[in-house]
Amino acid sequence: MSEDNILIENYLKGLLSDKERKSFEERLKTDLEFYKEYKLEKELNSTLKENSWSFVDKEASEVAEYKEALKKEHLKKLGETLSEVSAEFNSKSKKPNRVLYYLAAASIVVFLGIQLFFNQNASNEDLYYTNVSLDKLPSFVTRDSHSEVQLKLVMGEQQFRKGNYQEALNLLETVLEDDKTNSLLYTYVGLAQTELGLYEESEKTFNDLIVHNSQDAPIAYWYKALICLKSERIDEALEQLTMITQNPDNDYYENALKLTENIRDNSSP
Repeated sequence: MSEDNILIENYLKGLLSDKERKSFEERLKTDLEFYKEYKLEKELNSTLKENSWSFVDKEASEVAEYKEALKKEHLKKLGETLSEVSAEFNSKSKKPNRVLYYLAAASIVVFLGIQLFFNQNASNEDLYYTNVSLDKLPSFVTRDSHSEVQLKLVMGEQQFRKGNYQEALNLLETVLEDDKTNSLLYTYVGLAQTELGLYEESEKTFNDLIVHNSQDAPIAYWYKALICLKSERIDEALEQLTMITQNPDNDYYENALKLTENIRDNSSP
């Protein structure tokens, strides 16, 4: 880092004496190159704080803040400044270390843009996993855990929770063939099929739930909406959610309203 860089950094941090500060501000008025360098570093300092340089272990709310930062005026100004500096480099040579400095700054802006792009593309799948709550499904475990059917249910649940969805299906589908009344069983089977990418089969499973247990239709519509969301069939997902929101008395009404709003927010330009 050059002496000018150190001087600018100390000024921005308020580390200069009164005499040094006055001398610094006088130089800004007379040294155009120095002023440009100061302007860039000031904008970098205000835009990309130290705690914004690390994207490790960030919570979803913090990622949202990075997205929002892309829309802010001071980041647009930073981009304009970087463009001006780039033009300067095209017309005259600069010290190599300063070239690397500006390239690094530009890379950060590009990186933030890439983060936003990929987060938006993945948002529908993110919504799926946020709402499906695979790890929070009720358990099959009961006091009567010694029957052959109950053992299959418990073993199937164990495989499901380990992420072994095919093994879970092998156990649970055999039970479902003989028991068409257990809504939770339909849920485990349908979601295991979804996780395996068997979307048509999973939708058929939840359609069967509606046929055999009409009182649990909102459950089926909810998971069918999530299946459509995961497979990027947004209009169909909204149709399934509409089936739920027609009746404000069912347990999935509020969730369906919120998910509908989230989907539309993601779909808006």
